[in-house]
Amino acid sequence: MNVAPALQKSSVKNGAGTQFAALGPFDDPYQDLEPFANGVRHLYSASQFTDHKLLAAILDRADEIAKQIAAGIIVDTPLREHGKRPKLLHTLFVGSPSTRTIHSINRAADLLGMDVTVDTSLQGSSVEKGESWEHTVMALDAMLPDVFAIRANDQQLVWRAMQISSVPVINCGAGETGDHPTQMLGDAYLIKNKLGRLDNLRFVIIGDARNSRVIRSNLTLWSNYASNSFELYTPQHLSLAPDIRKMLDGSGCGYREYANRQGLHESLAKADVVYVMTDVKTAQSGTKKYKTVADLDDFVVDWQDADMMPQHALLMHPLPNAGEIRPRLDFHPRSVYASKPGTRRMDNEMTAGLIARMASLEWVFGLI
Repeated sequence: MNVAPALQKSSVKNGAGTQFAALGPFDDPYQDLEPFANGVRHLYSASQFTDHKLLAAILDRADEIAKQIAAGIIVDTPLREHGKRPKLLHTLFVGSPSTRTIHSINRAADLLGMDVTVDTSLQGSSVEKGESWEHTVMALDAMLPDVFAIRANDQQLVWRAMQISSVPVINCGAGETGDHPTQMLGDAYLIKNKLGRLDNLRFVIIGDARNSRVIRSNLTLWSNYASNSFELYTPQHLSLAPDIRKMLDGSGCGYREYANRQGLHESLAKADVVYVMTDVKTAQSGTKKYKTVADLDDFVVDWQDADMMPQHALLMHPLPNAGEIRPRLDFHPRSVYASKPGTRRMDNEMTAGLIARMASLEWVFGLI
C-alpha cells in the first residue's frame, strides 16, 4: 500500500526561497489521486527495492552498462528507438543544493541517448506570481517530457508530483529526513561490485544517523539482509531516529550504538564497509549554527582510522565532506567515495551512482 505524506496546508518554500502558493483546507482536489493508477512506474523509495530479485536485475543491468561505458562504446539500450525523437528527462531541483546528483542523473540520461531539460530554480517563473506546485508540475508535464527527476526539500512535493504527472517521477532526494533511493542504488551497486555481495557484511556508520536521507535509504536496504550487522558511532543528538531504530529492531540484524569513539578502532578492524556521514543540516544550510560532526573530534575520520580497516574494506561517504573526513583521505587506498585525484576510475561511489541511475531510468520505463 502506498501512503502519501501528510500534505501541510501552509505554503512550501523551495531551496531558492521561492514560495509556492498553498491550497486552502477545503480546496485540495488532488489529495485522493492514486499516483500509480495509470500504470506509471515511479521511483520514489528505497523500500521498492527490498525484493532481492528485482535489485539483482537492476544491478546486473548496471554492470552491463558499466562494461559498455568502460569499453568506450555507445550504450546499447531500448531507449534509443530508430526513427523516433529522443526521450526527454526534465530535471526539477527545487530543494537542497546538489552537485553530484543533478549532474549524475543528467549525464545518465545523456549516455542513454536522451535529451535533458534542467530547472534548478523556479525564480522568474509564475511561482513568483503565486502559482501552486501542482500547477507548476502540470505546466511542465504539458511540455511533453518522458520522465521527471525531482529533488525537493519536502517529501510532499515529490509525492504530489507523482499524483499529477502523466510520466514517471524519480525521487532524487526528498526532505531532510526523507528518502534518496538513487543514491542507495548507486551505493548498493558499488558494494556488490567491490565485495561481491550485499549480505553477511559488517557496517560501521559514523556521523549524523538521524537527519540523513542517505542513511535512511541505505539502512532500509542493508537491513533487509538479516546476516548484516551495524555499529553506529554518532553524537548523541544525531543518533538513530526512533522509526529507523524500530526498523532495525524488527530486521533480525544486530546493531549497536556508541556516543563516543571508544572501541572505534576495534570496529574498524572488522568492518567491510565504513560509511561516514556529514552533519546534514549544516551541509544543507551552508552555515554552522550549532556543533557539527566535524567539531567533535570523536567523529572525525583520519588516516590512522582508515589504516585500521581491512584491505578489502570500503570507506564511503555520500559527500559533501564538511570536515568529518580529513581531506588527505581522498588519497587513501580504502576510500572509494571518488576517484583518486588526478585519476579516472569507475569503481568509486560517484561513478557507481551514475551507472545505477542509468539502470534506474531504464527501470522506470519498464525495460528491467
